[in-house]
Amino acid sequence: MKDIKAAVGKNNFKVVDLKAGTEPVDKSLIEFCRTNKCKLATVDFNLNKVGQVAGVKILNINSLANEIKTNLLPGESLLVKLVQSGKEENQAIGYLEDGTMIVIKNASEYIGESKEVTVEKVLQTSAGRMVFAIINS
Repeated sequence: MKDIKAAVGKNNFKVVDLKAGTEPVDKSLIEFCRTNKCKLATVDFNLNKVGQVAGVKILNINSLANEIKTNLLPGESLLVKLVQSGKEENQAIGYLEDGTMIVIKNASEYIGESKEVTVEKVLQTSAGRMVFAIINS
């Protein structure tokens, strides 16, 4: 949101205060976008679908965020700062710049350090993506 607010002055986004009236908020937003021929940026799944049906161009922020995440494949190496212990014994946790969590086996002794790791497995869950790795020898 901070980046979007900074972009407002660059004519990329317009922040509009729609006063609550008798219309539901979603309907007011969609009608505003249709009338002013503008796109709607949202994380709301239902608003996204209703807007598409109404002919409004939608910027799905969740999809955009997923598109800029780093793609990792098993066997790839990367440098990660280990910041905390994992749930299992001897695990350490690190994060990529995009917020992706990396679980590193046999690495708890390196917490607080940056280490080169090799990706073993990548799992996509409903909560996001999880990466499992091991310390490079």
